[in-house]
Amino acid sequence: VTCKGTYTAQKDALLAANSNVVATMGDNVLTNEELQIYYWMQFYEFYENYSYYASSLGLDVSKGMDTQRSPFSFEEGGTGMTWQQYFLSCALESWRRNQGLYNMAVKNGFQMPAYYLEALENIEQSLLENAQDAGVSSALELLQNDMGPGATMESYKKYLQTYYLGYAFYAEEVSKIQIPKEDVESYFEENKDTLKEDGVTLEDTDYYVDVRHILIKPVGDTEDAKTFTDAQWEACRQQAQAILDQWLKEGGGEDGFA
Repeated sequence: VTCKGTYTAQKDALLAANSNVVATMGDNVLTNEELQIYYWMQFYEFYENYSYYASSLGLDVSKGMDTQRSPFSFEEGGTGMTWQQYFLSCALESWRRNQGLYNMAVKNGFQMPAYYLEALENIEQSLLENAQDAGVSSALELLQNDMGPGATMESYKKYLQTYYLGYAFYAEEVSKIQIPKEDVESYFEENKDTLKEDGVTLEDTDYYVDVRHILIKPVGDTEDAKTFTDAQWEACRQQAQAILDQWLKEGGGEDGFA
């Protein structure tokens, strides 16, 4: 149920409901404790992508999420849901997707890549380092500041394990997909005018390319800066160069990039 007026609760009430099961999928269950992780991960992902436009979308992070209407509706022509309801809906969909992919990975005997296993093993140390940088006393305190008072290290690790295994399995399955050349040519012919405007041409090749990148952002004088000095751009370039140099020094392989 995502249409309740508000899900905001005081800390004691929240902790008392931590183990409550809020969703099921087959034998899999989602507790309120885990739901908090999914909820805040959806918020942070959204805000990272749309922080510049948040106010125009009606999102004020200084106010309660359950007190503001989002531009999204439960159904077409509806009056709109609150931001709390929106992020809750996204959280449930994220869990459904992550858990489904995880289940498929396990069923197919898929093994988690080594770099994800290493990330899981080092997660507490990484959080502790971030906590120290933020002036917070412990990794758990940092986690609960970000994910709610009911969050635990175990629930966060479970979230990451489910996501990492499912995502890695999905990426490998997608890499196996080979689109027949005749299908590419047919699509190009049907959309040639639009593609021509975008500068896309049909090349006679059977090669497929999987592209990944690391994006480095310049740091401005203010948090919401949109213009940067030559020195700030140069610092950004140097950071990118340092990452490239490190990757090349370690052999320049796919695992090192990941």
